Amino acid sequence: MKTKKSTLYTIIALLVIFVPLTSYGIYQKITSKVENITKENPNHDFYYQGRLYFYDEQGNFLGNYTCGADNCGHVKTIIDDESYNLNYYADGTQEYLNYENNDYAFVSDGKNIILYSFKLKAPIITYSEVKDYHTTNNHNYLIAKKDGKWGVLNLNSLTNVIDYTFDFIGLPNKVVDGVLQTDNFIAFKDNRWYILDAEGNPKNNGVLAPIIAFNPNYILTNEKEIFDYESNKVPINVSYKDIALVDGYTVLVTNNNTVLVYSDLKGLILATTTVSDYKTINFEYADGVIIIYLDGTMGTSIDLNN
Repeated sequence: MKTKKSTLYTIIALLVIFVPLTSYGIYQKITSKVENITKENPNHDFYYQGRLYFYDEQGNFLGNYTCGADNCGHVKTIIDDESYNLNYYADGTQEYLNYENNDYAFVSDGKNIILYSFKLKAPIITYSEVKDYHTTNNHNYLIAKKDGKWGVLNLNSLTNVIDYTFDFIGLPNKVVDGVLQTDNFIAFKDNRWYILDAEGNPKNNGVLAPIIAFNPNYILTNEKEIFDYESNKVPINVSYKDIALVDGYTVLVTNNNTVLVYSDLKGLILATTTVSDYKTINFEYADGVIIIYLDGTMGTSIDLNN
């Protein structure tokens, strides 16, 4: 019995001695690793000797990424909407993708855009192109291209909102309080154009021509034709040279530069005005007033409150 107690006491004593030593050894190893990284990159440069280094807001080291190509660094986003005549948001100022947290970061390495995990020390997913219109949006979504197809990624949860099955995905130019809205997307798939909601569900049956704008009633294509959400072409009994969907209204410009405003193309004209000759015409809606820009300069306005 004494022998057993003696053995037990010996084991306890050894544990008391070695557990703290083991813990201290692990601590020293981690501390040494961080110190070595600090020595490797003393100025906390983002790119240093073929690696990208990441730190949190307090300057604590998060992880590094070993580059595989010479052009390695921050991710530049693209905008391809102009190829489809989409009225897109063109006033963004962010040159690079503004995303990073304590667990993941996006890096550009050669032709690849990589979502990299600091914990796993490995790429999670690889994209070929991404776009965010160089600004923030209300859902923190990122339009991304993978395996030749476009989809949408939720940056908050890093989950796919829209699967990577589309040949094009774009956002209409809708800004509220300086924030780009991502409640609807314009997408192209199987030779048809769709309006998608924020979860990727189609709201219309699809049309053959590129969608450049829409409102709750109508869809406008780049052929200056109007469709309803069942993809039926809406007849217009007035000859026109330009057409626009402005908020919930449809605006026509006739051949003699008369501007006609409708809430329903089958109903009465709500308001009219005349503009001078122009090369380009654009419209903006605010508080019941349609502002008309001719060649980039404000020409006149139509107050629909009266």
